[in-house]
Amino acid sequence: MDSQKLSNWIQILTAFAVIAGLGLVVWELRQSREVAEAQLSSDAFSIRSERLVALMGENSAEVLEKACYQPTELSAKDIQVLNVFFLGEILLTQRARRISETTDFYDEYDWEEAARDNFYQILGYAYGRYWWQRISGYLENLDPELVAIGNQMAKQLDTLNCSELTNGYLESLK
Repeated sequence: MDSQKLSNWIQILTAFAVIAGLGLVVWELRQSREVAEAQLSSDAFSIRSERLVALMGENSAEVLEKACYQPTELSAKDIQVLNVFFLGEILLTQRARRISETTDFYDEYDWEEAARDNFYQILGYAYGRYWWQRISGYLENLDPELVAIGNQMAKQLDTLNCSELTNGYLESLK
């Protein structure tokens, strides 16, 4: 009788081990799927980023400087560089939010803070403010919460005074 009880207990433990093993396999498959989705999203973003960098060209820093110090002298080409730069900032934020919501990779990621930082980069320029007013309604796939943050910041922020900012920085170095 003892061997029968032992055999029953072994079968029960084996059944639990099989069920636990199947649960582990399902968990690993879900993890693998999340990693694959994140990788696909990252690859797509990398391709888009490379394209945006190519469109911005080699003189993007000069265009940003001109947009800050001499906004009335922006050429059509400069404006296209700014369009690409601003759109890239928005897409970067939206991508990071999507990844943070679908995976565990960005558990501590505060996408709203990143969005405010990126909007600061856009709305600090006079053309950036103009751009946001015109483009925000046309970006159908843009996250509504992201649009709300942009609209809120557009109301709160003033355009950067580049000379004041630069002079203040240079004074701080002395």
